Amino acid sequence: MPSNDKPERLRLSTLEPGHLPVLSQFSLPEHQRRFTSLPNEVLKKLGDPPAEDKLPVVLLAADKPVAFFVLDRGERIARYTPNQNAVLLRALSVDHKEQGRGYGQAAMRLLPEFIRSRLPGVNEIALAVNARNEHARHVYLRAGFRDRGYRVMGVQGIQHILHLDLQIR
Repeated sequence: MPSNDKPERLRLSTLEPGHLPVLSQFSLPEHQRRFTSLPNEVLKKLGDPPAEDKLPVVLLAADKPVAFFVLDRGERIARYTPNQNAVLLRALSVDHKEQGRGYGQAAMRLLPEFIRSRLPGVNEIALAVNARNEHARHVYLRAGFRDRGYRVMGVQGIQHILHLDLQIR
């Protein structure tokens, strides 16, 4: 996170219409685009409004979107975990202009409490990360996700399936 006199205010939020102009300006270098999609591409596929089992989420830094992802409770999750009380985290992107500031790590730290407050009963987060995307895999592992050795074949090759068990209060 940027070093300055005041700590930056970070929080997760469900997608709001006011976030769309900034999200539409997100960019990613080509080597990252192999592994994820830009928010506009993801939102187009989700529809307007998104299905009830898809929750678009933004990480806000001082109320400005800097990262985006989707929490998916749909049928796709069965491919990654047998847990019916799990949610699938997918399509995480941090705007290229904002990378290197710890926003991906911050989003993962904030995620358990965000899920507890908005998705009662969810006790696991699962995600797929490409075997060649070592940086993203490292971010998830540092945030507490565990690799149980499960792999699936994705469009871009082997995917490591990572899990984060949530404590239900």
